[in-house]
Amino acid sequence: GMLRVPTDHASPAAAAAADGQNGAWIGALPVGEGTAAAQPLNWSKDVSAQCKPNDPRSRVDIILAAECVWLVDILDEFLDTLKALLADSPSASAFVSYCDRSSPGSKSFVSSRRLWDGCVSREMQHEVVYVGDAPEAKGKTCEVHRVWLGTQQ
Repeated sequence: GMLRVPTDHASPAAAAAADGQNGAWIGALPVGEGTAAAQPLNWSKDVSAQCKPNDPRSRVDIILAAECVWLVDILDEFLDTLKALLADSPSASAFVSYCDRSSPGSKSFVSSRRLWDGCVSREMQHEVVYVGDAPEAKGKTCEVHRVWLGTQQ
């Protein structure tokens, strides 16, 4: 759901963000010089049909996707949704965290290579930001990649 700021105890800037003023999304929290808010999306539906209470296609600088894809069955829908969001905000970057749960020959779990190759096949670029051990799975890794559309660096 959306993050809400209790306006009776919040600063004027936080109250304006919570009310969707000054270009902030409804329910946004002030972060640094900007704001942050969540917008749940169903990857099997067109992004344009999911614009309430906020339009995920507008005013987006950073997209965070944490542990959103691990099953092969949802990979294409996730990548298509990510590309649609990035296409509507050409200067945006997505930060995608992913823990590789696959094993050789796995038909259920997405491998790291399949995920990042799927980005490239959709003309999305990516770079590794972090790689570390998966805390819940011995011998597995977690990765964070920055993903963008086109030629931005």
